Amino acid sequence: RTIETCRRWGILDKVIDRGFPQDLPGDSVYCTSLTGHLLGRSIIQSTLERPQPEQTPVKRQRCPQYEFDPILAEEVVRLGLTDIRYGHEFIDFAEDEDGVDVRLKALDSGAITTIRCDYLVACDGAGSLARRQLGIPFEGRMLDFSVSAMIRVHDLAAINPIPDGERYILFGPEGAWGSMVWVDGDQIWRFSMVGSQEKIDPAHFDIEPEIRRAFGADVKFDILRIMPWRRSQCVAASYRKGRVLLAGDSAHTTSPTGGHGMNTGVADAVDLAWMLDAIQSGWGSDGLLTAYDIERRPVGVRNSASAARNYGNWVDRSGCADVLLDGPEGDACRQRLGERLQSSLQEEWYT
Repeated sequence: RTIETCRRWGILDKVIDRGFPQDLPGDSVYCTSLTGHLLGRSIIQSTLERPQPEQTPVKRQRCPQYEFDPILAEEVVRLGLTDIRYGHEFIDFAEDEDGVDVRLKALDSGAITTIRCDYLVACDGAGSLARRQLGIPFEGRMLDFSVSAMIRVHDLAAINPIPDGERYILFGPEGAWGSMVWVDGDQIWRFSMVGSQEKIDPAHFDIEPEIRRAFGADVKFDILRIMPWRRSQCVAASYRKGRVLLAGDSAHTTSPTGGHGMNTGVADAVDLAWMLDAIQSGWGSDGLLTAYDIERRPVGVRNSASAARNYGNWVDRSGCADVLLDGPEGDACRQRLGERLQSSLQEEWYT
């Protein structure tokens, strides 16, 4: 759906050009390490090999967020319809019958700026200050704390990894403990550890041994960034209060299992955009903004729950005790586990 939107916006060629190479397979591989035991795989064809859907002229396309975000920003600048203010922090807002005054702080100088607008769309993330100022509850549950590392791998082929994987989900006797996901189809990978109930402080946590365990062999890599984060399943009790509306992570949070976060947020923006345009153009009424909450909130609830189910299937620890054993017991364990994963994770890969 997001790719359909990119096509309508006229940026599809850029997304394809700067996205994951279309000729690379996208299999999800279940294994003990990239050079260890193969448990099974969910086959996901490359974009070029994937059949053309009957319902749409486009196919699914992966694009790293560090490429996708600038594409959107560049198009906003090209259209000249608004300005982009980097290095500014949202402070608060004040609403009256005719509009909203929003205060911003310049991080370099500390200068305060007030912007007058007809409506405020708060896309300020899971910890949304705007949502908290509105007093809208964030309903749901915290799943766990996780940590990820963006890494550059210099010569992965040298260790002869299990082939054709776009992502590798890693298992030990304790169950799923991590994943390695190809980000750019070249050298950049994202390593993530399955979370725990304790918040991980990257300043006091040595992630390198975990990354080496994931590879299962000696390969040179650079850690580009370490990112602690919280995995949650939450949805705002309302997406709208007065002239302020929530979209993206300020309205809903999902586990990344399934790719629902950015895609759900883009769909929020697409729906809200035509409604605001209709009101500004004079042919739509305020009831459209009530409809935005009615239409989009159930989608946020559904997608957040779907992502949590996917994660639950990942971290089901049953049947993993013998996964590293050699011989018949280990072989039988790996076969059972691989069959279970291939069945239970269909919803994640083929949503």
